Amino acid sequence: MLSIRFFSDSQIIDAIHSSSRNEDKAIQFLLDQNRRKIKAYVLKNSGSESDAELILVEGVTHLIFNIRKESFRGESSLDTYLFAICRGVWLKTLKKEKRYIDFDESEIVREDSSSPLDFFSEGELKKEMNTLLEQIGETCKRVLKMWSEHYSMKEIAQEVNYKNSQIAMNKKNKCLAKLKEIVANNRQYREQLNSYLS
Repeated sequence: MLSIRFFSDSQIIDAIHSSSRNEDKAIQFLLDQNRRKIKAYVLKNSGSESDAELILVEGVTHLIFNIRKESFRGESSLDTYLFAICRGVWLKTLKKEKRYIDFDESEIVREDSSSPLDFFSEGELKKEMNTLLEQIGETCKRVLKMWSEHYSMKEIAQEVNYKNSQIAMNKKNKCLAKLKEIVANNRQYREQLNSYLS
């Protein structure tokens, strides 16, 4: 389904805040833009197409509520933020329905959290991030790339030959801290990344 027009993140936020006549169109645009990604994630993780649609609608409802109460701080794109919400909602659903046998509590994503590496798919920024990842070692690069692509900690542990998901989680946190330190200490990287994320 084609959207009637394109909406930037700021236009969507403004429409929701002001309850303008464009609000319905902005929300429909958000749904259309994210349907394929959410569907792919849910189908990959024990769900159906109807599950995916329900999760998407619930995720957008949470997003709208968070925008209106101003808990969305704009530290990531709306698409990234929405994916984090939908992912968390779906994992909680799986746990509640006991459909996810090896459920890992650490995999539940808080509604206000998102991975800064979720921007890997965005052209030029992907090149910048790959340049940064080269500086933190091959293992860190693999761990963070898999994490940015929403692999579970269990899957990452298996791929990198760690004993369990907790070790993978600890490694991810150390690698991410190292990456943030490089960005913080390098003005060029900081300015380039800020230009993409602003």
